[in-house]
Amino acid sequence: MNMTRMSFPALLAAQILALSGPAPAQTIDFETLPDGTPTVDQQMISTEYEAAFGVSFEIVDSMDQHVSFPRLARVGSPRTAFQGCNDGDDLPDPGAIPVVGQTFLTDDGMLGTPPGDLKITYSTPVAVASGQMIDVDRGPGQYEEWVITARRGDGTIVDEFTLTAPSGPDTACASGAGIGPGEGAISTWELESPDGVGEIVTVRFRYTGTVTGVGIAFDNFSPAILACRSGNVNSGNRGVSDVLFVNGQTGVVTVPVGEALTVSLDGAPAGPASGNYVLWVWAGLPTTSVQLVSGDDYIGCLANPTPLHEGMSPQAFLCLHSPNLPRAICRGVRDLNAPPAAPWSATKPGGFSRATTLTIQGVLRDPASSNSRGFSVTNAVILVAEDP
Repeated sequence: MNMTRMSFPALLAAQILALSGPAPAQTIDFETLPDGTPTVDQQMISTEYEAAFGVSFEIVDSMDQHVSFPRLARVGSPRTAFQGCNDGDDLPDPGAIPVVGQTFLTDDGMLGTPPGDLKITYSTPVAVASGQMIDVDRGPGQYEEWVITARRGDGTIVDEFTLTAPSGPDTACASGAGIGPGEGAISTWELESPDGVGEIVTVRFRYTGTVTGVGIAFDNFSPAILACRSGNVNSGNRGVSDVLFVNGQTGVVTVPVGEALTVSLDGAPAGPASGNYVLWVWAGLPTTSVQLVSGDDYIGCLANPTPLHEGMSPQAFLCLHSPNLPRAICRGVRDLNAPPAAPWSATKPGGFSRATTLTIQGVLRDPASSNSRGFSVTNAVILVAEDP
């Protein structure tokens, strides 16, 4: 994946310089092909995204032999992926539609026993992959479940994620008793190399649930997010530290809609007691990694462009920062009234009113940074609010 280098202003920097052009977006939402052509219902997908994103799709059997190619499904009739909200055809929960749009990937376009495993193959190995599934739910005494496996070129497992239908009371979307909160809802998965290196060559989805009459609904695929979400705070001490948390967690954090959540930013382990910082908030999953530099100093890389990366997208829509940092860091972005320095913690008692996905990351004063400017990039947190 290409990354763009941009100049990050240290405390007294007067000018921001662009050092190279933009990198391509790295999320596949299946609404269009890479050239912008709108996709259509039941369109077969194989290598259409390979040139732009380095991935191809197919259906394989248990012996890894090609069976067919997956197809696209659109919200509404005909029913090709799942029995959705209130028995609707391929209909997500209304709160999920702004996140998943109108189109997603399914298998053979028929509900029943899956025709095989959905397999994604990379032309260049990557370190991290993530995406979202829709309508992983239950039936009376039964459940849907998918095992998502990342493998190296030799077939050994890099990482594995088991996505099981959530338990709990039926939602307003439920088309019958005992379906639970998964009806039409979004579930987020993530796979990554434990060493942060590019070694994922395939990702494979295998159905292991007990509900029959199922189909896969897969969307918002981020195929090649590099290790820019890890940050580099404390890297000058040969150890990277997490400093950004939601409900005390890092990585992908899932919270129910309407439930309180707490965002906290610690100071760097090496100090100072009150550290200057900036945090940016983007809608959706990370898509386009960028680098920050100041002069000849490499500050770090972020999972998405910032207001310093003019002309690039997606841009943040919220910004929080210490008051004595340059205002250019929040140019054109809504500037929230924020604590003046790290560490701090802030709670939103009612949480979110609807399903949403946010990415949060920033820059922090860090005497133990790996550069002479004394700033490091924080870890990123992906916050997913799902309907309970």
